[in-house]
Amino acid sequence: YTSLFPPFIFRTNEDKLQKSSFFDFCIAQNPNYQHIIYDDHDRTSFIQQFYPQFIDAFKALPRTVLKADMWRLLILHHYGGLYFDMDVECLRPIDDWGQSFDDRQLIQLMVGIEFTPDLFPMAQFATWSIASKPGHPILLKAAEMIVENAAEATTNTEELADNNILHIGNRCLTLAIIEHFVQMGYLANDNSETVAEAPFWHNNITNTLIGDVAVLNKQAWGYHPDHPSSVYEDSEEIFIRHWFVGSWRE
Repeated sequence: YTSLFPPFIFRTNEDKLQKSSFFDFCIAQNPNYQHIIYDDHDRTSFIQQFYPQFIDAFKALPRTVLKADMWRLLILHHYGGLYFDMDVECLRPIDDWGQSFDDRQLIQLMVGIEFTPDLFPMAQFATWSIASKPGHPILLKAAEMIVENAAEATTNTEELADNNILHIGNRCLTLAIIEHFVQMGYLANDNSETVAEAPFWHNNITNTLIGDVAVLNKQAWGYHPDHPSSVYEDSEEIFIRHWFVGSWRE
């Protein structure tokens, strides 16, 4: 493929026929990308076929959103491409996202920022959008962490479900990325002070390539008009708009 990532855009919803204007923008801007929606049955079948070692833990997760957290990591680990939440709108063509990187051909995984250390004590990467080429070890490690976290929390599944942002999806991806950066020597260790000082959290318009991981500035995937920002809403620095519909809470 000649695209920045394998030309697949994955989303998940219990009603695969339910679409919105968000889809229209993404389709119009990325005509070479195939848009694929998985429902609960599709997610289970996929993991049963390609990641049977995870199927029991996957089925044991107490809420649909937790299963979606795990599935999005594994679908990208297997096929590559992009995962978008249902309420993500494309503002710039995907294949333009690598233009700010001199070595865009090195990019194997692309992540954006959800919380920075100044806004939230445990800074973390977003999972409403993830982009990758197949087989990145961070994705598999994050999926393994979900299994571990779920197993530890089985005695209090209600707490696990209500706090899934911290305990499962975003936190596991963030921890896997930080562990990867420590292993490659970019971060000295994984203590909170060291992690909080990492320069990529504080970049408003600069994107950073760390090994094969592209860390986008906090506006590229995380722009919101109510958040502090140095860019305008129509800035080319903003790649997507996440509308924070929050259907996972239902």
